[in-house]
Amino acid sequence: MTPRYGPLTSSNLHAGGYTDSISAEGVYALKYELTGGVNLVDTIKSHWHQRASELCPQGYDYLYERLDRTLSSAAGQYYYYELVGVVTCSKQSANDV
Repeated sequence: MTPRYGPLTSSNLHAGGYTDSISAEGVYALKYELTGGVNLVDTIKSHWHQRASELCPQGYDYLYERLDRTLSSAAGQYYYYELVGVVTCSKQSANDV
C-alpha cells in the first residue's frame, strides 16, 4: 500500500505528510515525513517532488538537505522517513507568458 499524499496535520502525524514554508520569494523549505515499511525512499521522493510541483508550477530547482530513515519499535517495528530540502521556483520571463 502506497502511503497517502497530503499535508502533515495533528490528526495524521503517524501517516505522514508535508510541511513547507517560504523563506524568500519563490524559495521554499520543504519537509516530507512518512512512516511505514523498509523501503519508502522512492515514495517519499515522489511525494516531495509532487509538493514542489504544486508550489512551483512553472518548474523548480531543488537541493536535498537531508534524507533520514530511522527504525522505531515503540509500537511494533516500523521505519520513520524524513526528507528535507529547498525548492527554488523557476523564473518565467515576460516572453514566456
